[in-house]
Amino acid sequence: MKTKFKQLKKLQSSIIELLKKQEYQSIIKEELKFDIETLDDSMLLYLFGTNRLALNDLILAEKYLKKSIKINNNSAHAVANLGMVYDKQEKFDEAHECYINSIEIDPKHFEGQYNLAVSYTKKNDNENAIKHFEIALELNKNVRVLNKLAQTYADTEQYENALKMNSMSLELNADDIETLNKKGMILISLERFKEAVELFKKLIKISPKLCELHFNLGVAYRGLDEVDEEIKCYETALKINPNNPEANYNLGLYLLRNKKFKEGWKKYEYRMDTTLIDNVKRPNTNLPFWTPKEQNSRLFVWPEQGVGDCIFFASVLPELKEKCQSLTCAVDERLVDLFKRSMPEIKFVSRDSTVFSNQFDHQLAIGSIPQFFRNEEKDFENTPISYLKADLEKSLKLEKEIENTGKFTIGICWKSKTTVEKRKNIDLINLMNSLKIPAKFVSLQYGDVEQEILEVKEKTGIDIDQCKSLDIFNDLDGLASLMCACDIVVTIPNVNQTIASALGIPTFLLVSNNPSFRWFTEGMDTMWHPNTKVFRQTKDGDWNKPIQEMSKVIINLIMQLYQKQA
Repeated sequence: MKTKFKQLKKLQSSIIELLKKQEYQSIIKEELKFDIETLDDSMLLYLFGTNRLALNDLILAEKYLKKSIKINNNSAHAVANLGMVYDKQEKFDEAHECYINSIEIDPKHFEGQYNLAVSYTKKNDNENAIKHFEIALELNKNVRVLNKLAQTYADTEQYENALKMNSMSLELNADDIETLNKKGMILISLERFKEAVELFKKLIKISPKLCELHFNLGVAYRGLDEVDEEIKCYETALKINPNNPEANYNLGLYLLRNKKFKEGWKKYEYRMDTTLIDNVKRPNTNLPFWTPKEQNSRLFVWPEQGVGDCIFFASVLPELKEKCQSLTCAVDERLVDLFKRSMPEIKFVSRDSTVFSNQFDHQLAIGSIPQFFRNEEKDFENTPISYLKADLEKSLKLEKEIENTGKFTIGICWKSKTTVEKRKNIDLINLMNSLKIPAKFVSLQYGDVEQEILEVKEKTGIDIDQCKSLDIFNDLDGLASLMCACDIVVTIPNVNQTIASALGIPTFLLVSNNPSFRWFTEGMDTMWHPNTKVFRQTKDGDWNKPIQEMSKVIINLIMQLYQKQA
């Protein structure tokens, strides 16, 4: 009996050594000596299962590990490895449960803690992911967990912590290009653009053929507003890899911003590349994509990006309708009533509606429409001054609620939650101090802004009315009606600007010194929205100049109105 036990232990030790050496086929030879159906040694079953997992033989790996756990349910290693099998089978809930069970058996089990953290990232539960990555880090300080923890901190915009983890990883592996590249991206997120530029330049000297480094250098130059250098980097990246989606997409935005529409739209289509970090998600349909030659198509147009983007591109929908037999457009549920009222010749449905392919002949992303209708500056002569219609009856009710008694009324919006252009938000007190316009102000800002408005009253003496009956975030049709109770709208680039302009309301837009392509690079006018006036930063972070310029224009407008009334 003792001899058999010693032989078994010796075999187990031998297999463990073979696993360390990755000699998997040698373990298979040992496995085949046993009848697995009658084998009742949990350790051997665990080792054979782990070997099958390494070989990606998931069916046998699951079978062996399950049997091992049935014999001995107190092995954190076996339970965690079963979780890894489920992960590879994309049974993520079962995997998650295994990882939880493994650390309940042994809280100091590194792989259980690490894989549980990774599982939480898949569930977008970054708080718990960070918690378990940190436990894993205490158990085993290594590059793998440090890099994952750095990425999770970056994903939650905790960039200082991300940089700290990245630096710790580099202490263990100072020359790792991937980790150094991540450091550069974190520096960009921290707006430490000069440091990022210097780092990427050094990395490019080491790996000049790595396309991603040239692209990232371009992003860093963009932060410094060195546009010429930025574009050179994208062009270099595309010489290395002509199909790189990130470089093509960013170059497309540059071309559109500089009114080079035809080539810009071609590259703008790269936004749907599945390898793009933040790519456009397509609907679950295999319908072919529409082109202008399909004159009799039953066309389905689907939304993309944010609500504001959808409204922005919707200005071209009437022209598209003329080119097809029927047009159905899916939009955010909050826009359905507003769009139905505005464009009755087009069918609008919620973006959550089921798409039945037999009802349509072709599909098209709403952001892909302009490539067929806006390729030269003269094409923008077709841009409507307004294309949305608010509920005027509701607008009259809201006008009474905000007690609009004939005084010039300005609707204002000063911030956005989007992370696409963080620098576009404006401090409300700064905005009101700089405006200095004799008018009635109404908040069009979604979210809890009560405290900000109170602070403005305390520090400037200016009242900003709120429409208490209206949920500005969820009731966009109501927001449109509230805007119609205002004479003008002052805003940053967000959904408010697109709604106000689409309604035909004079809109005064404050943009950062590196705005979206739709605002181009200079000038007060924009071809996309004829009734929007653009006021631009000339220095990053300095809003005083554009606000003062805007104030002068608005005051002149008020004086002209009063003169006409007189």
